[in-house]
Amino acid sequence: MKWRMLLVVVLVAAAIGVGWHVLSQRSGSSEVSELSSAKELIMVDELRERPERFAGEIKILGVVNKAEEGEGLFGLIDKREADTCATTQCAEFLLPVSWKGQMLQVGDTVIVNGHINKSPQGLILVAGKVEKQ
Repeated sequence: MKWRMLLVVVLVAAAIGVGWHVLSQRSGSSEVSELSSAKELIMVDELRERPERFAGEIKILGVVNKAEEGEGLFGLIDKREADTCATTQCAEFLLPVSWKGQMLQVGDTVIVNGHINKSPQGLILVAGKVEKQ
């Protein structure tokens, strides 16, 4: 239950960020949106800070914080944050990832290839490929 509640909070926060960006674009902001390529390895916190920057296929490095095999979901946190804390439980941001493959273990460092889906609850990374590091 706590995992689902945390997922909802993260998704709502991400939706607010995307909404703010859309409003700033409509109000005449001259910021140029940079798009990532699948070849550029990004960190979880980079996605959190500027989700609008990443369209199409992305490649993201992170550490598994939660894993829900029955749900086909896992949570990904920033690797730098996990390394600094020496735990997966100190992260400020948890990126929900939908994955249909073999479920990962908490603490696994992974590179995920996928794309961001927007929903009423916020953003979720839909994984096409996951590689353990």
